[in-house]
Amino acid sequence: MEIGTIEQSYIDKNRDGDDDVLLHKTQMVEDDDIQTVEQIHIPGFQYHPPDGSRGFIGRITNAWKKMRGVFDLVSRITLNPGEIVLYSSSGGSVAASLKFTTNGEAILTAPGGFSVIADTEITGDLDVDGDQTNTGDIDAEGDITADYLSSAITLLTHYHQGNLGYPTGTPIQSGGGTTPGTPPTTNAAGDIIDGSSLNLSTHKHSQGNDSNGDTEVDTGGPHA
Repeated sequence: MEIGTIEQSYIDKNRDGDDDVLLHKTQMVEDDDIQTVEQIHIPGFQYHPPDGSRGFIGRITNAWKKMRGVFDLVSRITLNPGEIVLYSSSGGSVAASLKFTTNGEAILTAPGGFSVIADTEITGDLDVDGDQTNTGDIDAEGDITADYLSSAITLLTHYHQGNLGYPTGTPIQSGGGTTPGTPPTTNAAGDIIDGSSLNLSTHKHSQGNDSNGDTEVDTGGPHA
């Protein structure tokens, strides 16, 4: 068993003629020469070690060698006895990691974000600190609480607000009805105009077109 340091990696055929094999130009420690070494992996786990990594090299023939047991000389993550971590590295630093702790936690650290391609079911609580964008439906048994402008909004118990700021409907949890709330007393010397430029003092109610195709007519005078 020899030890070598990876100087450069590339994808090519190996000596068996297999395509897409990871090969390393490797500086051998013992005889101080450069040799091409094939990377081998354990089943179900594949990795591409960065340049500068060292590994143990097994000899198949004098000219055919394979590297296994690669160890990273730069990146380090502190682990307690019994813990495991998977990580990627870039520029000598850890880029993303998944750490399994001895208290049963799986801690994913991914500053660049992460994607889940799967049908996912979560049993338990999910806390999201930041924005969440969904394409599709969200089905939930229980409360969904959103923090908007530092004001907690719960989708099950919130009221719909009218233009004057008072509730115009019951919360969803109560059946989602349309019973209006109690409007506040409003005194104004002039007209009251809402945010949609509707004059609340002088507007008229109109009858819409019905089945016989007649035209709209006014059904009530102004409020003022």
